[in-house]
Amino acid sequence: MPTLTKGLAVFAFLAIPLCLIIALSEADRRTTLSLEAAERTSFRLAMRSHVIDLDEILTAMAKGDYDTAATIASDRMDSAGQRAHHLSDIILPGPDTPAFRETERALHNAADRFGEAARASPGSPEMRARYQELVAVCQGCHTSFRIDPGF
Repeated sequence: MPTLTKGLAVFAFLAIPLCLIIALSEADRRTTLSLEAAERTSFRLAMRSHVIDLDEILTAMAKGDYDTAATIASDRMDSAGQRAHHLSDIILPGPDTPAFRETERALHNAADRFGEAARASPGSPEMRARYQELVAVCQGCHTSFRIDPGF
């Protein structure tokens, strides 16, 4: 085996475990939301429905159907309380629940602002900025919170 190949093999042998140790030692700094098994399932379904909502809003905008995009945000993203429950109703009381509830309100408010902008000025930079704001709230929530996996 050539010296260079042996050197690379030794480097990989030492570097890969070190990288794994560093990666595994990096703590997940998100706030853990504790849920019972049934609530965990409901919460995950609600999160998936929001992803579908965002995708359908984006699809409607791409087709120039801004009224449909606005309706999805206003009605299905629960900004007007259309769903049977809010995500925060699923979360068990705990010290970090108020922070999650505030984030949920921010989501609904961002959905309202997007819907208003999509109806008032379809296709405008304002409407696109409100969509970006809506997505940013989603990203912020997923960056800040995680659900307890339950095992």
